[in-house]
Amino acid sequence: MVANDTKRERERRIIEHARARSGFFPPGELEISDRPDGRIESAKLGIEVSELLPKKRTGAIFGGAQLARFQAEVVEKASVQFRSTHICPSDVLVYFKNDWKSKGNAEQMAQALADFVCMNYPVGSETVCLQQGSSAVGWIEGLSVVRISAHEGRWQTSGNNDRTVLTYELLASRIAAKSSRIEEYRRQLPGWEIWLLLVSHISVLWSVSTPQEIGSWSFISGFDRILFSSWDMGVLELNCHRDNDVLDLVKLANYRTL
Repeated sequence: MVANDTKRERERRIIEHARARSGFFPPGELEISDRPDGRIESAKLGIEVSELLPKKRTGAIFGGAQLARFQAEVVEKASVQFRSTHICPSDVLVYFKNDWKSKGNAEQMAQALADFVCMNYPVGSETVCLQQGSSAVGWIEGLSVVRISAHEGRWQTSGNNDRTVLTYELLASRIAAKSSRIEEYRRQLPGWEIWLLLVSHISVLWSVSTPQEIGSWSFISGFDRILFSSWDMGVLELNCHRDNDVLDLVKLANYRTL
């Protein structure tokens, strides 16, 4: 139930963020549902949400989103553990070496990180920046750089990754996968428009950049409109031909050849 509630909250944030960034959406109260994910009943509009993530690396066990969640969990748990036993203020930034193939233990790594911050807490200065091979005490395998500041702030994480550029194939495959549900949505919501909202996030490990040529791409789908809420280019409407429109064009072309 908690996981489902979290999913719904995330979908609401995605849709409301896209509404705030563009003029595409009609006014009206947004209801988060299932199949499709969002509904604006006053406008007879259903909205399906899909997040675009980079493809998993060759030979990798984890994708970028999974790895980012693990790293965030480690740092969050370490922050709680450190602050439960130490009254000194702390602001910590952790850069991980991205291990795509080994499953780590978040609890153990969090305890090791909390102990590491304690052993290397800055004395006589406000901030220390440590990496393997430096004067760090009790270095933790799997980390790249740790910055510790002696003032109250957040414990945060980052990673090292080359950002993926969105491809036509990735976008087309996601649209095709979501289009398989369109007939079900139209049976549930007769007379409604059904939109697909694709979204990309700015995250070191699981963001995709939008190429300039996206405006020239064209897709076939059963959705009435396809919007792309990109972190780097705003909210775009993609060129989309309805399945029925394509069939009509084919029939017309065949007729003209008779």
